[in-house]
Amino acid sequence: EVNINEPNTEVKNDNENINPTPAPKPKLPKVMEVVSTTEKKQTEYSDYVINIPQIINLDTEDIEYFNLTMKENMRNIIDNMATSVFCKGTQKNDINKEDGEYESADMNYQVKNNNFNVMSIILTTNLYPNGGAHPIHEIDAYNLNKKTGTLITNDKLLEDDDVDYFNMLINDQISNKKPIYNTNGEECFLFNDIEANVKDAIIYFEGDNIVFVFKEYYMAPYSSGMPMFKFNKDNIKKNIHLN
Repeated sequence: EVNINEPNTEVKNDNENINPTPAPKPKLPKVMEVVSTTEKKQTEYSDYVINIPQIINLDTEDIEYFNLTMKENMRNIIDNMATSVFCKGTQKNDINKEDGEYESADMNYQVKNNNFNVMSIILTTNLYPNGGAHPIHEIDAYNLNKKTGTLITNDKLLEDDDVDYFNMLINDQISNKKPIYNTNGEECFLFNDIEANVKDAIIYFEGDNIVFVFKEYYMAPYSSGMPMFKFNKDNIKKNIHLN
């Protein structure tokens, strides 16, 4: 006979029928990503298409500075678009001359894949002045350490001895009359007796190369574009400082 008032003395395993809590997954490091912000407009007097990069997923002071700089570049162009017609030689033109600097503008960017653990972002701008003879082409580069999100400025990248070394390499190519190509892959014809200084160059990384680009008119006429020089990382490891 069972006494229903008798306490149950059966001991149960506390772990019985309990699903074990899964171990937390390790957090993956945040990876910088570039997204686009675009503004475009066409009016009777001007038009623009502006596409700028914005870095997400990693928050640093340098990334914040970069993103704000891109937005300021966009706003500066939009604020200087023409709102009236430029007609050379008319009295009205003397007023309209100040009413917007550009008839047309486009800005875009590229992220250059490379093997230096650097995010290289190239910003290209084409501005058509209000009443100008030909467009103005601009190029800028921003290099960021992918791990830390810090900007690698040219003065950090190259010490004085490194500047001298790259100047020697580039000027040797020039003095030896080796073919020089521009950013469009076309051969350049340089000014006579030109001497390059990489402190004046736009610098970025692409593939296994460090790339130096010199802006229009620095060492070549407008028709020759922007001369470009590339050097493989195997030959210049000691001459660049990425950290």
